[in-house]
Amino acid sequence: MKFGLGFLVALIIAGVGFGGYYYGMQQKNIQPIVNNTVVVPTTNPTAMASMAASASLTMAENGKIAGKLCYPSQFLPEGKIVAKNITTKQTISQDYAGSQNGAKAEYSMSLPAGTYALRYEATVSKNTLYGYQTTVCKTGQETTCGDKAKRMLVSAEVKSNTSVTNYDLCDFYHTADNAPDF
Repeated sequence: MKFGLGFLVALIIAGVGFGGYYYGMQQKNIQPIVNNTVVVPTTNPTAMASMAASASLTMAENGKIAGKLCYPSQFLPEGKIVAKNITTKQTISQDYAGSQNGAKAEYSMSLPAGTYALRYEATVSKNTLYGYQTTVCKTGQETTCGDKAKRMLVSAEVKSNTSVTNYDLCDFYHTADNAPDF
């Protein structure tokens, strides 16, 4: 995770405030101690930036999921790509403009580390249809896409600074009876 200028300014301001606290403690010859270590605060902007950079190295970076979008038509409708963390149930979404508005048939989504299932929520004439990657129909081209079996979602493990590719959202061939649980 990268820190912006606002974070660095806040860190410097906090350092200045703590510096005043530290100065007052020096006048009394008292040193702050954390985990049996004497803390020596600094108000030096270069040192503060270096500490912020070091802190960013210990924080987890996002990973990515990428693939193609499908739709049983000549175009891809606008809609959303939604990622659901299987463990926390938290969802993260991003808008998709649709091929009629110049968007490509590929997507890429930055996500925190975790295990996810995704879906493409395509909006057509005020109706929303859902495309998934399932065990029955991963690319939309398999002969099994017309199968009446219950659809099971394919999950993707996202790790920091890595990419999951070929997670295609192409299974629009399910019915209300065999749609996957999302």
